[in-house]
Amino acid sequence: MHDHIAQMHEQLFMRLMIDLYGWDGGFVALVGACIFSIVFLLLTLGDKGHQ
Repeated sequence: MHDHIAQMHEQLFMRLMIDLYGWDGGFVALVGACIFSIVFLLLTLGDKGHQ
């Protein structure tokens, strides 16, 4: 059930971005989300204190 709710929020966000800014805005949002994911992953890779 929780996965379904998360998927609905994701679709709502993308639909809103595409409605407001067109397909270019949706693509920029996807690329931005990927960049944020990579940055946050890199921040956690250096944290060796919780092993």
